[in-house]
Amino acid sequence: MKIMNKKTLSRAVILIFLFFVLQYVSFRTQGADNPKPSSRYYHEIQEGRELLTELLDNFPGVSIAVGMHDRIVWKEAFGWADAKNKIYATPEHQFRYYSLSKSIAGLAAAKLMEEGKLNIDTAITTYLPDLPEQYCDVTVAQLLSHTAGVRHYSKDEWQKISKYHCNTVEEALPVFLEDKLEFEPGAGYTYTSFGYVLLCHVLEAVSGVPYDEYIHQNFFAPLGLETIALDQQPAAVRNQVKFYQYWNVYKNRGVEAPKVDNSCKFGGGGYVGTAVDLVHLHQAVIKGRLIQPETVEQYFTSFAKSDSTSVGYAFGIGVREAEDGSKYYAHTGTAMGGYGVLIIDPVQELVIVMLGNRYDEAMVTTAKEILKVFRGTV
Repeated sequence: MKIMNKKTLSRAVILIFLFFVLQYVSFRTQGADNPKPSSRYYHEIQEGRELLTELLDNFPGVSIAVGMHDRIVWKEAFGWADAKNKIYATPEHQFRYYSLSKSIAGLAAAKLMEEGKLNIDTAITTYLPDLPEQYCDVTVAQLLSHTAGVRHYSKDEWQKISKYHCNTVEEALPVFLEDKLEFEPGAGYTYTSFGYVLLCHVLEAVSGVPYDEYIHQNFFAPLGLETIALDQQPAAVRNQVKFYQYWNVYKNRGVEAPKVDNSCKFGGGGYVGTAVDLVHLHQAVIKGRLIQPETVEQYFTSFAKSDSTSVGYAFGIGVREAEDGSKYYAHTGTAMGGYGVLIIDPVQELVIVMLGNRYDEAMVTTAKEILKVFRGTV
């Protein structure tokens, strides 16, 4: 039997090592639109890739899309859409948006306001006269800004509601509608997905059509967005990732999150889609293709409590301040099984969406770093 000499053995070890390195890189950068070195955003994308590769210590899979002006300048997915069946994540995979859905509900409210059909400073009982008495002083603006006093989920209630299926917004109301408000409308701030479900009911009354139908007709269809839909609808499960409760990056496997049905959350957290399509939607917003420029300005203007104190929240999106004092707008969408971040800089016409199939707050830090990288290019 012939025995390898040391030189041949060393070469074999190096080749094996390179093979596994290439496999590792391939696994963590599936679905990439590889930029050319001459591309304007080449260095920014390379830096972003490094950040996202590090993030895969926490997530089975991550998808990112970055839009500048009217273009998607970076779309890429990393890791697994389905680890058990060895399906790589791609930019075409659908993730749950969770509370990023609130920006869509806010857009609908802005559109109806622009059309003269909705007065956001009017009591919601003007549009829904059969609501319980405690809502007689609640305005549409207060629902939009989380200052109405409507409660959020109680402990473990999210999981309970996620076992139900709702065909209409009205079916989602009984779980909270009769409860007392937490404070006098306008006097405080409580982030609440229930408040956004009630907002969707108001929007239905104003528009005269089901909430999801209004959204599709006025936003998704005109832009050709085919991956975004409410949870459990056929369009929402065409290419959906698996969602994970635990993930062990060293063993490259995890435990899938319990099955849930987010259909009762509507504009509060019920949409599913790709990172790319959510970027396209908000690019159209800031370019004035869905609402007029003056409405866009109001869409990004923070509401205030009754004492005139700003709440740092606009039409379904939070108002943030960067280290240099400039403003940008952001929202997270979270639940067991997933995490999402939406960042918008209307001045620089920059939109960033990151979606993952496990809950981990590390995504926020990475998203802020990627914001810094791309803001420096304009």
